[in-house]
Amino acid sequence: MMKLKAYQEEALKALEDFLHRVRVHADAGLPNPLGQAYREVAGRYLDNPPPYYEPVGLEGIPYVCFRIPTGGGKTLLAAHALAPARRFLGQDAPAVVWLTPTEAIRQQTLRALKDPRHPYRQALEGALGEVRVMDLREALALTPGDVGAVSLVLVATLQAFRVEETEGRKVYEDNGHLMAVFGNLETALPEGASSPPEGVGRYSLANLLRLMRPIVVVDEAHNARTPLSFDTLARLEPGVILEFTATPREDSNVLFAATAHELHREGMIKLPIELVVLKDREAVLQAALAKRKDLEALAEGSREYLRPILLIQAEPKRGEDPFTWERVRSFLLELGVKEEQIAVSTGERDDLTGQDLLSPSSPVRYVITVDKLKEGWDCPFAYVLASVRSLKSSTAIEQVLGRVLRMPGARPKEREELNRAYAFAVSEDFWEAANTLREALVLEGFERYEAERAVYAVGLGLEERVPLKAHPKPEVLESLGSKIAYDPKTKTLVLKEPLTPSEKAILREGLKEEDRDKLPQTVRTPSEEGRVLEVPLLAWHGEPLEAEHFLEEGWSLAGRDAHVDFVPGPLGVRGEIGLEGGRVRIARLEGLDRAGRLFGPHVGWTLESLALWLDRHIPHPDLPQEETLPFLYRALGGFWSGASP
Repeated sequence: MMKLKAYQEEALKALEDFLHRVRVHADAGLPNPLGQAYREVAGRYLDNPPPYYEPVGLEGIPYVCFRIPTGGGKTLLAAHALAPARRFLGQDAPAVVWLTPTEAIRQQTLRALKDPRHPYRQALEGALGEVRVMDLREALALTPGDVGAVSLVLVATLQAFRVEETEGRKVYEDNGHLMAVFGNLETALPEGASSPPEGVGRYSLANLLRLMRPIVVVDEAHNARTPLSFDTLARLEPGVILEFTATPREDSNVLFAATAHELHREGMIKLPIELVVLKDREAVLQAALAKRKDLEALAEGSREYLRPILLIQAEPKRGEDPFTWERVRSFLLELGVKEEQIAVSTGERDDLTGQDLLSPSSPVRYVITVDKLKEGWDCPFAYVLASVRSLKSSTAIEQVLGRVLRMPGARPKEREELNRAYAFAVSEDFWEAANTLREALVLEGFERYEAERAVYAVGLGLEERVPLKAHPKPEVLESLGSKIAYDPKTKTLVLKEPLTPSEKAILREGLKEEDRDKLPQTVRTPSEEGRVLEVPLLAWHGEPLEAEHFLEEGWSLAGRDAHVDFVPGPLGVRGEIGLEGGRVRIARLEGLDRAGRLFGPHVGWTLESLALWLDRHIPHPDLPQEETLPFLYRALGGFWSGASP
C-alpha cells in the first residue's frame, strides 16, 4: 500500500478528531456540537476559521472540506478518509457515494478503484474491508446478498443525481429489481422509515442509498456548492459528507488546508517553475524542444524510467493568423520530430484515448492542446509547458499549468533539473507573463488559504528612480508597501517592482500635478494603437511598381560575400516561480542573449535542414536554387560554428 505523506496523515488525524469531538459534544448535550467541534479542530490549521456552515436540509450532518492543492493526492486521501467516517457511523459494511464533476474523471476514478493492484483500491480495502465498486448500471442491479455483506462504493457524476425534476432519472425511479433488497432492509427499520421524500420512488436506488445513510465523497467540491447541489445531497440523507478540492468556496467548512510548501517538501510536485519569455512563437517552440531533449538526456542516466513530455498550448482558430494545433504539429515535423511522438488533444481530435503515457512502450514526447486537456488526464512525465498564446489571462493557462506540476513517482529525483517544471511563453513583458502564471498557481490552490494576496517579487535589480518636485502623499506611499520607496532628502521616488494599472492610478493621485507625467509610461507601437501605416503609391516609368520590375535586370549570387555580421540581441528573459515562506516568489534571473541556443542539433536543426528550410521560405523567383543554397550554406556556416549548444 502506498505510504501517506505527512500532511495526508495530519488531515486524517484532523477528521478523526473532529468526528470524535462531534460525538462527545452531542452525547454531553452541548448545543451545536458540529460548530463547536469544527472550531476546536479547524483552529489548529486555519487562522480564525469562519463559523461552521450548515446548508438547508443538511443540518446535523458532519460536512467538512479538505483543501489540497493540485498534485497533492486528493483521491488517495479520500479513500483513506472513509475509515474514520465508517467508525463514526458505526457501520460494518457502509455505502459510499463517490461523486465526480465530469464523466472523464468518473471513468478514471472507477477504473482505479476497481483495480486490485492500484494504491487507491488498496486504500479503499484498508478503510472499508471487503468492498464492491460499482457504476450506476451495476448499482441498479444489486441483489439482497450484496447489501450488508460487503461495503458498497458507487462512483457517479454529480449530474446523475443533481436535477430539479427527478422524473425520468433512473436513480429516482422505482426499480422492481431492487424490491427484494428493500424486503430485507425494511424488517430491520422502524415503521415508516422506508417512506421516501417527495420525488423519490419507494423502491428506487436513491431511496436505498438514503436508508443506508451513505458516506458521500465530493471530488472537486467547488463545483458542488449551489442550492441545487445541496438539495441533491439532502435527498440522500448522508451520514457524513467529505469534500476535496484545491480551491474551496468561501462557505466550505475547510477542516484542513495543505500548503504548496508541504507538497513540495514531500516531493509531490515540481518546483520552482523556470519561466522563459520570448517574443516569437517559433522561438518559444524551439527553446522548449531543446529543454525537453536536455531533460530526456538527464533522465536516461536515472534509475527509474522517465520520459519527459512537452505540453504545447496552441491558439484557437480565431483572430488574425492564429498559431493553431495544425501549425504547431507541422512545425514540429519540420524540425525533425517523428510523427508517432506527437499526440493531439483538442475538441476535434483526441490521440490520448487509450494511451498509457507512463509505459516505456509509449513513443509520445509532445502533446498539443488548445484550451484544456481532456479532464482527468494526468501524466507526471509532463515537464515542459510551451504556450504560443499571449499570456494575458490566468484562466487560459490554468487548465494546463497543473499538468506539468505533478512529480513522477511522488518522490524527488537525483538530478535537480528533474525536480523542476519549465514554462516557455510568448509575451512582450516578462512580468506580465510571470504574474499570469502566478495567478494561475493561485487558481490551482498554490497559495496559503488565508493569504492569497501574499505574493511578491524579489532581487530583481530593476529599480527605477524618479526625481520629484514635491513630496507625495504619505498614505499613498504606505498603501503601496514594499513596491516603492521614497527618499525625502532628495525627493526621489524609487519603483522597486512593477505596478498594476490600479496601483499606478493610486500613485498618480498621490503625486502633485507637475510630477505625474514623470512616471514611466508603457510605450505602445502604432500597430498596438490601431494606427494604419500609409505610404504613397510607388511608380515605375509611369506604371504602378510591381515585383516583376525588379526581375528585369539579371543578377547572380555566385561569388557574393555571404558573411553575416550578426551580434544576437536579447531574445527574451528567464526567471523562476517558486515558494518562499509559504508565498509565491517570482525572480527574474537573466536575459536570454544567445540566439545560437535556438539552433543546432539539440533542437533538431542541422545546417542542411535549416538552409533548405530558408530556401523554401524565402521567395527568389529570379534566382536558381543552384545559387541560393550555396549562398545560404556560406551565410549560416560561420554562425553555425559559433552557436553554443
